[in-house]
Amino acid sequence: MTLDFLPLVGAGGIDRNVLYGIGYAGHGVAQATLVGAMLAERVQGTHPPAEVALARKEWAWPPEPLRWLGAKLLVSVLSGN
Repeated sequence: MTLDFLPLVGAGGIDRNVLYGIGYAGHGVAQATLVGAMLAERVQGTHPPAEVALARKEWAWPPEPLRWLGAKLLVSVLSGN
């Protein structure tokens, strides 16, 4: 699940040739159908216009070991320890 309840569509890997669609929250069938069609268009070499609606700013994550410390702190706070 994503923080804004919208699926995340993107490309990863060294050559950016691994396409993915994740984070279907609550309306998975409808969202997965739309994202599947969008990914099919990307495989064919076009960028679907609906992709703009799912674009979001990426967060800048801190470097290690700060990332690890932050994760441990968050887990500790949320678990009540």
